[in-house]
Amino acid sequence: MREGEILGIAGLMGSGRTELAMSIFGRSWGRDIRGRVRIGGREIDVSTVEKALASGLAYVTEDRKALGLVLEEPIVTNITLANLAGVSRRGVLDPQAEQGVAERFRQALGIRTPGVFQRVVNLSGGNQQKVLLSKLLFTEPRVLILDEPTRGIDVGAKFEIYGIMNRLVAEGRGVVMILLGDARASGHVRPHRRDGRGAHPGGARGRGGKSGTHHVHHPAGPPEGGGRPWLK
Repeated sequence: MREGEILGIAGLMGSGRTELAMSIFGRSWGRDIRGRVRIGGREIDVSTVEKALASGLAYVTEDRKALGLVLEEPIVTNITLANLAGVSRRGVLDPQAEQGVAERFRQALGIRTPGVFQRVVNLSGGNQQKVLLSKLLFTEPRVLILDEPTRGIDVGAKFEIYGIMNRLVAEGRGVVMILLGDARASGHVRPHRRDGRGAHPGGARGRGGKSGTHHVHHPAGPPEGGGRPWLK
């Protein structure tokens, strides 16, 4: 995939979609995994989750409650958890810096909450998903893997998540979106070839029609102003 591109990976339940993503992201699934991962033409070390994050790769799990968030902790703690070095001075956590980062993400991603010290368990599903996205975006990834990013959230929140994805690709990041079923069944994405033309509806399916990859993009244009507000 190229910078500023959304790559869709679709498959049925049990087809190995999540296992593939977790194997790439720090080899956190399976054994005797082989292969190479390159970002920007440079081979990166993904032998552990920590090394994958440090190399510019991030993964948003499909199960935010069990694997992505610490539900009983506040928003501010969850957002900075994957990059504590970014809010620390000489190895000591800086509470003001931590709160500042959380506030910027709250505003940039539209997290609806009275404040960043609200416990995540009290948020709606859509706002929990935004907190999880903030957590991984704070690691400043070049490639973000989203495993069913709109699972278990309402229609309005889904539209907002797609808008965030659109902003990421407008910045030149790569997004891998994992979907249950067929990527072409989504009303928010369509097959898209690297040359910018729409792909033939039957040209991007895997064998047997059970899984495959698609180059897709959100039909709306980039947001007004562009930029990377959550990283300023």
